[in-house]
Amino acid sequence: KAGYEYTGTLVNNTNISGQIENMNVWFKTLK
Repeated sequence: KAGYEYTGTLVNNTNISGQIENMNVWFKTLK
């Protein structure tokens, strides 16, 4: 549970602010 909460919070805090831009870079790189 502690690991799940830690990773869940970390992923949410980082992805909400940067996932969209990071995903755009990933998709551009893949293409």
